[in-house]
Amino acid sequence: MKETDLYPLLKTYLEELGFTVQAEVNNVDVVAIKEDVLLIVEMKTQLNLKLIYQGCQRQKISDNVYLAVPTLNNKKTLKERLHVLRRLNLGLLEVNLEKGTVEALIDPTEFVFRRSKRNKQKLLKEMSKRVTN
Repeated sequence: MKETDLYPLLKTYLEELGFTVQAEVNNVDVVAIKEDVLLIVEMKTQLNLKLIYQGCQRQKISDNVYLAVPTLNNKKTLKERLHVLRRLNLGLLEVNLEKGTVEALIDPTEFVFRRSKRNKQKLLKEMSKRVTN
């Protein structure tokens, strides 16, 4: 599979949302425009660090940056990666080539830090019990 195999489904998906879509504009995989919204999509065959870095670089152009990858099978790994992408304000589109569908797993929104008071107290309690030499 090549990353270009993802493009036809992504194009259709974005056009159904009302966007005008073009591929390979100034080294950006997919650019979509609707009214005053500029959306950027970077595609790879795997959700890896190179793709995440590329997405972060595209945030210099637009706040609406998505990464697009084929269907991810490992749900534990997916959960961890989604957490990282949320923190980086990157969206994720999952392209299912077999079914011919695209699903937005997360949208690029501001990450809200939530700290656990219970875990913090547990950590401080454990630390206070320890004796150091």
